Amino acid sequence: MGLSALEQWELTLKTALDSIDALLENKYGPFLVRKASRPAAGKASNPKYDGVFGIDSKFTLGYASGSGPGYIIELLTGSATPLPSVMKAEILDDLESMLPEVLATSFPGREFKIERIGERFRLTGDLGF
Repeated sequence: MGLSALEQWELTLKTALDSIDALLENKYGPFLVRKASRPAAGKASNPKYDGVFGIDSKFTLGYASGSGPGYIIELLTGSATPLPSVMKAEILDDLESMLPEVLATSFPGREFKIERIGERFRLTGDLGF
């Protein structure tokens, strides 16, 4: 049996976010020390669990926000030391600038709204599943 439309959509979203994770690892990873419990980038079966970054998404019905169903996207850090605030802001800015292009490539023809809320992002729009 194949994947449902929802499972396929979430797999495509995960693949898109994993590609951003790899870009962030390449840019910032050499300057950060990862936690000893995390393997090097590209060594785990899921990029969320290796290197110094992971990007996670969680579905939300959006009742409290009033924005409707969507996904909350969050940057996870596996650095052994806290990220300097300037660097964290730059990383989040990079993530914010990468999301529209990567999502447009992964989901051609779909219209999304990406809203930054502190250190998280809300993805709403044409989820189409």
